[in-house]
Amino acid sequence: MKKIIIIVVTALFFILLYFLLTNVISVPKPKPPLTNKMPKQKGVIIYVDTSMSMRGYFNASSEPGTVIQRFMWTPMLTSLKEVEEFYDESIYFSTFGNIVNEPEKLQTPLLRMFKFNSLNDVNNLFSGTETRFIELLQNELLKDYRCFIIISDGVPSTPESIGQEPMLIPTFRNLINSGIHLWLIGIRSEFNGVVYPETHDEYGNIKLFTYKGRRPIYVWVAAQEKAVGVKIVSKFLKNFNTLSGEDYSNTVKLAELTHIDKPKASLRLNVINMDGILLKEHQDHIELRFANWFNGEVDIPLEINWDREAIPHVKEVSFRIQPHINRVKIINNNHRWLLRVDSRTVSSDINLFLDTTFLIPKWWEEWSVNDDSISKNADKTLYLEPVINKLYMIEEKNLEAGKLIIKIK
Repeated sequence: MKKIIIIVVTALFFILLYFLLTNVISVPKPKPPLTNKMPKQKGVIIYVDTSMSMRGYFNASSEPGTVIQRFMWTPMLTSLKEVEEFYDESIYFSTFGNIVNEPEKLQTPLLRMFKFNSLNDVNNLFSGTETRFIELLQNELLKDYRCFIIISDGVPSTPESIGQEPMLIPTFRNLINSGIHLWLIGIRSEFNGVVYPETHDEYGNIKLFTYKGRRPIYVWVAAQEKAVGVKIVSKFLKNFNTLSGEDYSNTVKLAELTHIDKPKASLRLNVINMDGILLKEHQDHIELRFANWFNGEVDIPLEINWDREAIPHVKEVSFRIQPHINRVKIINNNHRWLLRVDSRTVSSDINLFLDTTFLIPKWWEEWSVNDDSISKNADKTLYLEPVINKLYMIEEKNLEAGKLIIKIK
Protein backbone atom coordinates (compact mmCIF):
# COMPACT_ATOMS: atom_id res chain seq x y z
CA MET A 1 0.00 0.00 0.00
CA LYS A 2 2.85 2.38 0.89
CA LYS A 3 4.41 1.69 -2.52
CA ILE A 4 1.17 2.69 -4.25
CA ILE A 5 0.99 5.93 -2.25
CA ILE A 6 4.63 6.74 -3.06
CA ILE A 7 4.00 6.06 -6.75
CA VAL A 8 0.89 8.28 -6.78
CA VAL A 9 2.62 11.15 -4.93
CA THR A 10 5.65 10.89 -7.22
CA ALA A 11 3.39 10.97 -10.30
CA LEU A 12 1.53 14.01 -9.01
CA PHE A 13 4.83 15.78 -8.31
CA PHE A 14 6.08 15.24 -11.84
CA ILE A 15 2.72 16.29 -13.34
CA LEU A 16 2.80 19.50 -11.30
CA LEU A 17 6.42 20.10 -12.30
CA TYR A 18 5.47 19.62 -15.96
CA PHE A 19 2.69 22.20 -15.74
CA LEU A 20 5.01 24.75 -14.14
CA LEU A 21 7.74 24.25 -16.71
CA THR A 22 5.38 24.53 -19.69
CA ASN A 23 3.64 27.67 -18.31
CA VAL A 24 0.29 25.99 -18.39
CA ILE A 25 -0.26 27.59 -15.05
CA SER A 26 -0.63 31.10 -16.45
CA VAL A 27 0.93 34.09 -14.86
CA PRO A 28 -1.03 37.35 -15.25
CA LYS A 29 0.52 39.49 -17.99
CA PRO A 30 1.15 43.16 -17.33
CA LYS A 31 -1.28 45.58 -18.94
CA PRO A 32 0.04 47.41 -22.01
CA PRO A 33 1.11 50.98 -21.31
CA LEU A 34 -1.39 53.73 -21.97
CA THR A 35 -0.91 55.63 -25.22
CA ASN A 36 -1.81 59.14 -26.31
CA LYS A 37 -3.60 57.88 -29.41
CA MET A 38 -6.77 59.89 -30.03
CA PRO A 39 -10.05 58.00 -30.34
CA LYS A 40 -11.16 57.45 -33.91
CA GLN A 41 -13.25 60.30 -35.31
CA LYS A 42 -16.75 59.69 -36.54
CA GLY A 43 -17.55 59.93 -40.24
CA VAL A 44 -19.85 62.62 -41.62
CA ILE A 45 -22.60 64.74 -40.15
CA ILE A 46 -25.23 66.53 -42.22
CA TYR A 47 -26.98 69.60 -40.82
CA VAL A 48 -30.10 71.00 -42.50
CA ASP A 49 -31.49 74.45 -41.75
CA THR A 50 -35.18 74.09 -40.76
CA SER A 51 -36.09 77.77 -40.47
CA MET A 52 -39.22 79.00 -42.27
CA SER A 53 -37.20 80.72 -44.99
CA MET A 54 -36.30 77.24 -46.34
CA ARG A 55 -39.90 76.27 -47.12
CA GLY A 56 -39.96 77.55 -50.68
CA TYR A 57 -37.17 75.20 -51.79
CA PHE A 58 -39.25 72.07 -51.17
CA ASN A 59 -42.30 70.87 -53.08
CA ALA A 60 -45.03 68.48 -52.00
CA SER A 61 -45.37 65.15 -53.84
CA SER A 62 -47.86 66.61 -56.33
CA GLU A 63 -44.97 68.68 -57.78
CA PRO A 64 -41.57 67.56 -59.11
CA GLY A 65 -38.78 67.89 -56.58
CA THR A 66 -36.52 70.93 -56.79
CA VAL A 67 -32.80 70.62 -57.54
CA ILE A 68 -31.78 70.80 -53.89
CA GLN A 69 -34.62 68.49 -52.88
CA ARG A 70 -33.71 65.80 -55.44
CA PHE A 71 -30.05 66.08 -54.41
CA MET A 72 -31.00 65.37 -50.80
CA TRP A 73 -33.26 62.46 -51.73
CA THR A 74 -30.52 60.14 -52.96
CA PRO A 75 -27.38 61.61 -54.62
CA MET A 76 -26.02 63.25 -51.46
CA LEU A 77 -25.81 60.01 -49.49
CA THR A 78 -24.68 58.04 -52.53
CA SER A 79 -21.82 60.49 -53.04
CA LEU A 80 -20.72 60.21 -49.42
CA LYS A 81 -20.79 56.41 -49.48
CA GLU A 82 -18.66 56.40 -52.63
CA VAL A 83 -15.80 58.14 -50.79
CA GLU A 84 -13.59 55.21 -49.78
CA GLU A 85 -12.60 56.81 -46.47
CA PHE A 86 -16.22 56.50 -45.35
CA TYR A 87 -16.85 52.85 -46.31
CA ASP A 88 -17.01 51.77 -42.68
CA GLU A 89 -18.12 55.07 -41.23
CA SER A 90 -21.56 56.07 -40.05
CA ILE A 91 -23.44 59.06 -41.41
CA TYR A 92 -25.08 61.31 -38.85
CA PHE A 93 -27.90 63.77 -39.33
CA SER A 94 -29.26 66.78 -37.49
CA THR A 95 -31.28 69.95 -38.01
CA PHE A 96 -30.92 73.48 -36.74
CA GLY A 97 -33.45 76.28 -36.50
CA ASN A 98 -34.55 77.69 -33.16
CA ILE A 99 -32.13 75.18 -31.60
CA VAL A 100 -29.27 72.98 -32.79
CA ASN A 101 -30.52 69.44 -32.36
CA GLU A 102 -28.36 66.57 -31.19
CA PRO A 103 -27.01 64.50 -34.10
CA GLU A 104 -28.18 60.93 -34.55
CA LYS A 105 -27.05 58.08 -36.76
CA LEU A 106 -28.97 58.29 -39.99
CA GLN A 107 -31.33 55.31 -39.97
CA THR A 108 -34.04 56.64 -42.28
CA PRO A 109 -33.38 57.41 -45.98
CA LEU A 110 -33.49 61.14 -46.65
CA LEU A 111 -36.02 60.43 -49.38
CA ARG A 112 -38.56 59.71 -46.65
CA MET A 113 -37.68 62.90 -44.78
CA PHE A 114 -37.75 65.31 -47.71
CA LYS A 115 -40.42 63.84 -50.00
CA PHE A 116 -43.51 65.52 -48.60
CA ASN A 117 -47.15 64.49 -49.01
CA SER A 118 -48.46 68.02 -48.54
CA LEU A 119 -47.35 71.60 -48.00
CA ASN A 120 -48.44 71.19 -44.37
CA ASP A 121 -45.71 68.58 -43.99
CA VAL A 122 -43.19 71.03 -45.49
CA ASN A 123 -44.31 73.79 -43.13
CA ASN A 124 -44.21 71.51 -40.09
CA LEU A 125 -40.58 70.57 -40.67
CA PHE A 126 -39.41 74.04 -41.65
CA SER A 127 -40.94 75.94 -38.77
CA GLY A 128 -38.03 77.71 -37.08
CA THR A 129 -38.28 81.44 -36.58
CA GLU A 130 -34.49 81.68 -36.11
CA THR A 131 -31.37 80.14 -37.64
CA ARG A 132 -28.78 79.11 -35.07
CA PHE A 133 -25.94 79.06 -37.59
CA ILE A 134 -23.33 80.60 -35.26
CA GLU A 135 -24.23 78.26 -32.41
CA LEU A 136 -23.87 75.33 -34.79
CA LEU A 137 -20.38 76.40 -35.86
CA GLN A 138 -19.38 76.89 -32.22
CA ASN A 139 -20.52 73.39 -31.27
CA GLU A 140 -17.57 71.39 -29.90
CA LEU A 141 -19.17 68.22 -31.31
CA LEU A 142 -18.03 69.21 -34.79
CA LYS A 143 -14.47 68.23 -33.85
CA ASP A 144 -15.65 64.63 -33.43
CA TYR A 145 -16.38 64.31 -37.15
CA ARG A 146 -14.04 63.99 -40.10
CA CYS A 147 -16.44 66.04 -42.20
CA PHE A 148 -19.55 68.13 -41.69
CA ILE A 149 -22.02 69.46 -44.23
CA ILE A 150 -24.41 72.36 -43.69
CA ILE A 151 -27.35 73.15 -45.99
CA SER A 152 -28.79 76.62 -45.52
CA ASP A 153 -30.21 79.46 -47.61
CA GLY A 154 -28.14 82.45 -46.57
CA VAL A 155 -25.59 84.25 -44.47
CA PRO A 156 -26.49 85.00 -40.85
CA SER A 157 -27.15 88.71 -40.33
CA THR A 158 -28.19 90.82 -37.38
CA PRO A 159 -31.16 93.18 -37.23
CA GLU A 160 -29.29 95.50 -34.85
CA SER A 161 -26.79 96.63 -37.49
CA ILE A 162 -26.15 96.60 -41.22
CA GLY A 163 -24.07 93.66 -42.38
CA GLN A 164 -23.52 90.02 -41.58
CA GLU A 165 -23.60 88.66 -38.04
CA PRO A 166 -20.40 90.04 -36.45
CA MET A 167 -19.46 86.68 -34.91
CA LEU A 168 -19.68 84.79 -38.22
CA ILE A 169 -16.18 85.50 -39.55
CA PRO A 170 -14.36 84.98 -36.20
CA THR A 171 -16.23 81.70 -35.71
CA PHE A 172 -15.31 80.45 -39.16
CA ARG A 173 -11.73 81.60 -38.56
CA ASN A 174 -11.52 79.57 -35.37
CA LEU A 175 -12.55 76.47 -37.29
CA ILE A 176 -10.07 77.16 -40.08
CA ASN A 177 -7.27 77.78 -37.59
CA SER A 178 -8.05 74.44 -35.96
CA GLY A 179 -7.29 72.67 -39.25
CA ILE A 180 -10.67 72.64 -40.98
CA HIS A 181 -10.74 73.03 -44.79
CA LEU A 182 -13.78 74.79 -46.20
CA TRP A 183 -15.72 74.82 -49.47
CA LEU A 184 -19.00 76.50 -50.45
CA ILE A 185 -21.29 75.25 -53.22
CA GLY A 186 -23.95 77.70 -54.37
CA ILE A 187 -27.04 76.44 -56.23
CA ARG A 188 -29.77 78.55 -57.74
CA SER A 189 -32.58 76.10 -57.10
CA GLU A 190 -36.28 76.38 -57.84
CA PHE A 191 -38.16 78.37 -55.21
CA ASN A 192 -41.87 78.98 -54.70
CA GLY A 193 -42.79 80.49 -51.37
CA VAL A 194 -42.39 83.33 -48.92
CA VAL A 195 -39.21 85.38 -48.66
CA TYR A 196 -38.30 86.67 -45.20
CA PRO A 197 -36.22 89.87 -45.69
CA GLU A 198 -33.66 91.05 -43.16
CA THR A 199 -33.42 94.67 -44.37
CA HIS A 200 -36.02 97.44 -44.18
CA ASP A 201 -37.85 98.71 -47.23
CA GLU A 202 -37.95 102.34 -48.30
CA TYR A 203 -40.64 103.04 -45.68
CA GLY A 204 -38.60 101.58 -42.83
CA ASN A 205 -40.61 98.37 -42.63
CA ILE A 206 -39.71 94.70 -43.00
CA LYS A 207 -42.36 93.05 -45.16
CA LEU A 208 -42.61 89.45 -46.30
CA PHE A 209 -43.31 88.79 -49.96
CA THR A 210 -43.90 85.76 -52.16
CA TYR A 211 -41.49 84.79 -54.91
CA LYS A 212 -41.38 82.12 -57.60
CA GLY A 213 -38.16 81.58 -59.52
CA ARG A 214 -34.52 80.65 -58.99
CA ARG A 215 -33.13 81.45 -55.55
CA PRO A 216 -29.71 80.63 -54.07
CA ILE A 217 -29.22 77.91 -51.50
CA TYR A 218 -25.85 76.79 -50.17
CA VAL A 219 -24.01 73.62 -49.21
CA TRP A 220 -21.05 74.20 -46.91
CA VAL A 221 -18.53 71.35 -46.87
CA ALA A 222 -15.93 71.25 -44.10
CA ALA A 223 -13.34 68.51 -43.68
CA GLN A 224 -10.40 67.69 -41.42
CA GLU A 225 -8.54 66.15 -44.39
CA LYS A 226 -8.11 68.12 -47.63
CA ALA A 227 -8.23 65.05 -49.86
CA VAL A 228 -11.50 63.86 -48.34
CA GLY A 229 -13.10 67.28 -48.76
CA VAL A 230 -12.01 67.49 -52.40
CA LYS A 231 -13.54 64.07 -53.15
CA ILE A 232 -16.86 65.01 -51.55
CA VAL A 233 -17.05 68.40 -53.27
CA SER A 234 -16.16 66.87 -56.64
CA LYS A 235 -18.94 64.29 -56.37
CA PHE A 236 -21.46 66.86 -55.13
CA LEU A 237 -20.68 69.14 -58.09
CA LYS A 238 -21.18 66.35 -60.62
CA ASN A 239 -24.58 65.57 -59.13
CA PHE A 240 -25.69 69.19 -59.01
CA ASN A 241 -24.57 69.71 -62.62
CA THR A 242 -26.61 66.69 -63.71
CA LEU A 243 -29.69 67.73 -61.74
CA SER A 244 -29.50 71.32 -63.03
CA GLY A 245 -29.44 70.30 -66.71
CA GLU A 246 -27.95 72.39 -69.49
CA ASP A 247 -28.00 75.58 -67.43
CA TYR A 248 -25.69 74.19 -64.73
CA SER A 249 -22.86 76.63 -65.52
CA ASN A 250 -25.09 79.52 -64.45
CA THR A 251 -26.83 77.80 -61.55
CA VAL A 252 -24.08 75.77 -59.84
CA LYS A 253 -21.01 77.53 -58.43
CA LEU A 254 -18.08 76.61 -56.19
CA ALA A 255 -15.92 78.69 -53.86
CA GLU A 256 -12.81 76.85 -52.65
CA LEU A 257 -12.22 78.99 -49.60
CA THR A 258 -9.18 77.51 -47.85
CA HIS A 259 -7.70 74.96 -50.23
CA ILE A 260 -7.18 74.47 -53.93
CA ASP A 261 -5.04 71.76 -55.44
CA LYS A 262 -2.07 73.35 -57.15
CA PRO A 263 -1.91 72.21 -60.77
CA LYS A 264 0.87 69.82 -61.77
CA ALA A 265 2.09 69.14 -65.29
CA SER A 266 4.95 67.42 -67.08
CA LEU A 267 6.76 69.14 -69.96
CA ARG A 268 8.08 67.43 -73.06
CA LEU A 269 9.83 68.51 -76.26
CA ASN A 270 8.59 66.82 -79.41
CA VAL A 271 11.33 66.47 -82.07
CA ILE A 272 9.63 63.74 -84.09
CA ASN A 273 10.22 64.23 -87.84
CA MET A 274 12.71 67.02 -87.14
CA ASP A 275 15.95 66.21 -89.00
CA GLY A 276 19.26 67.20 -87.49
CA ILE A 277 17.97 67.35 -83.89
CA LEU A 278 18.76 64.67 -81.34
CA LEU A 279 16.86 64.50 -78.06
CA LYS A 280 17.98 62.18 -75.28
CA GLU A 281 15.94 61.85 -72.10
CA HIS A 282 17.63 61.34 -68.73
CA GLN A 283 16.07 60.87 -65.32
CA ASP A 284 16.39 64.49 -64.26
CA HIS A 285 16.92 66.35 -67.55
CA ILE A 286 16.85 66.13 -71.32
CA GLU A 287 19.84 66.54 -73.61
CA LEU A 288 19.41 68.50 -76.84
CA ARG A 289 21.96 68.24 -79.65
CA PHE A 290 22.14 69.65 -83.18
CA ALA A 291 23.85 68.09 -86.17
CA ASN A 292 27.02 69.83 -87.33
CA TRP A 293 25.35 70.85 -90.58
CA PHE A 294 22.30 72.35 -88.78
CA ASN A 295 22.31 76.15 -88.84
CA GLY A 296 19.87 78.79 -87.63
CA GLU A 297 16.75 78.86 -85.45
CA VAL A 298 14.29 76.05 -84.94
CA ASP A 299 10.89 75.96 -83.25
CA ILE A 300 10.44 72.76 -81.23
CA PRO A 301 6.88 71.91 -80.09
CA LEU A 302 6.54 72.03 -76.31
CA GLU A 303 3.88 69.69 -74.93
CA ILE A 304 2.12 70.20 -71.59
CA ASN A 305 0.60 67.10 -69.99
CA TRP A 306 -1.59 68.07 -67.05
CA ASP A 307 -2.19 65.78 -64.10
CA ARG A 308 -5.85 64.95 -63.63
CA GLU A 309 -7.72 67.42 -61.41
CA ALA A 310 -10.56 66.23 -59.18
CA ILE A 311 -12.03 69.72 -59.50
CA PRO A 312 -11.18 71.21 -62.92
CA HIS A 313 -10.02 74.84 -63.10
CA VAL A 314 -9.54 77.36 -65.86
CA LYS A 315 -5.90 78.40 -65.90
CA GLU A 316 -3.64 80.88 -67.62
CA VAL A 317 -0.11 79.64 -68.30
CA SER A 318 3.24 81.35 -68.76
CA PHE A 319 6.87 80.24 -68.98
CA ARG A 320 10.13 81.36 -67.40
CA ILE A 321 13.61 80.55 -68.65
CA GLN A 322 16.48 80.67 -66.17
CA PRO A 323 19.13 81.80 -66.72
CA HIS A 324 18.09 84.24 -69.42
CA ILE A 325 19.67 83.38 -72.80
CA ASN A 326 19.05 85.63 -75.81
CA ARG A 327 18.98 82.77 -78.31
CA VAL A 328 16.40 80.70 -76.40
CA LYS A 329 12.76 81.84 -76.29
CA ILE A 330 9.25 80.55 -75.67
CA ILE A 331 6.75 81.31 -78.46
CA ASN A 332 2.97 81.19 -78.07
CA ASN A 333 1.48 80.40 -81.47
CA ASN A 334 -2.29 80.48 -80.86
CA HIS A 335 -1.90 78.50 -77.62
CA ARG A 336 0.54 76.14 -79.29
CA TRP A 337 3.75 76.47 -77.33
CA LEU A 338 7.14 76.33 -79.04
CA LEU A 339 10.72 76.41 -77.77
CA ARG A 340 12.71 78.53 -80.19
CA VAL A 341 16.42 77.68 -80.06
CA ASP A 342 19.27 78.98 -82.15
CA SER A 343 21.51 76.06 -83.05
CA ARG A 344 24.51 78.34 -82.60
CA THR A 345 23.73 78.63 -78.88
CA VAL A 346 26.76 77.84 -76.78
CA SER A 347 26.41 74.75 -74.58
CA SER A 348 24.01 75.76 -71.80
CA ASP A 349 21.91 74.38 -68.98
CA ILE A 350 18.39 75.81 -69.05
CA ASN A 351 15.66 75.62 -66.40
CA LEU A 352 12.26 75.94 -68.04
CA PHE A 353 9.44 76.69 -65.59
CA LEU A 354 5.70 76.45 -66.25
CA ASP A 355 3.71 78.95 -64.14
CA THR A 356 -0.06 79.07 -63.85
CA THR A 357 -2.64 81.56 -62.66
CA PHE A 358 -6.12 80.42 -61.74
CA LEU A 359 -8.89 82.30 -63.53
CA ILE A 360 -11.47 82.06 -60.78
CA PRO A 361 -14.68 84.00 -61.36
CA LYS A 362 -15.83 85.78 -58.21
CA TRP A 363 -19.41 84.66 -58.73
CA TRP A 364 -20.33 85.54 -55.14
CA GLU A 365 -20.06 89.21 -56.04
CA GLU A 366 -22.83 88.80 -58.62
CA TRP A 367 -24.95 86.67 -56.27
CA SER A 368 -24.69 89.15 -53.39
CA VAL A 369 -26.97 92.06 -52.47
CA ASN A 370 -27.12 94.59 -49.65
CA ASP A 371 -30.91 95.00 -49.79
CA ASP A 372 -33.19 91.95 -49.77
CA SER A 373 -36.41 93.86 -49.14
CA ILE A 374 -37.57 93.85 -52.77
CA SER A 375 -38.54 90.93 -55.00
CA LYS A 376 -36.14 91.84 -57.82
CA ASN A 377 -33.28 90.90 -55.48
CA ALA A 378 -34.79 87.56 -54.46
CA ASP A 379 -32.38 85.68 -56.76
CA LYS A 380 -29.45 86.96 -54.68
CA THR A 381 -28.17 86.51 -51.12
CA LEU A 382 -27.87 89.23 -48.52
CA TYR A 383 -24.23 90.08 -47.59
CA LEU A 384 -22.72 87.08 -49.38
CA GLU A 385 -19.85 89.04 -50.98
CA PRO A 386 -18.25 90.50 -47.82
CA VAL A 387 -18.44 87.15 -46.03
CA ILE A 388 -16.80 85.14 -48.83
CA ASN A 389 -14.15 87.79 -49.46
CA LYS A 390 -13.14 87.66 -45.80
CA LEU A 391 -12.93 83.86 -45.81
CA TYR A 392 -11.24 83.50 -49.19
CA MET A 393 -7.62 82.39 -48.66
CA ILE A 394 -6.59 81.01 -52.05
CA GLU A 395 -3.28 81.89 -53.68
CA GLU A 396 -4.13 82.28 -57.36
CA LYS A 397 -1.13 83.72 -59.21
CA ASN A 398 2.26 82.52 -60.46
CA LEU A 399 2.02 78.97 -59.16
CA GLU A 400 4.79 76.72 -60.42
CA ALA A 401 3.17 73.71 -62.10
CA GLY A 402 6.07 72.10 -63.95
CA LYS A 403 9.78 72.23 -64.66
CA LEU A 404 12.03 70.93 -67.41
CA ILE A 405 15.83 70.98 -67.30
CA ILE A 406 17.39 71.17 -70.79
CA LYS A 407 21.07 70.69 -71.46
CA ILE A 408 22.02 72.07 -74.86
CA LYS A 409 25.20 70.46 -76.22
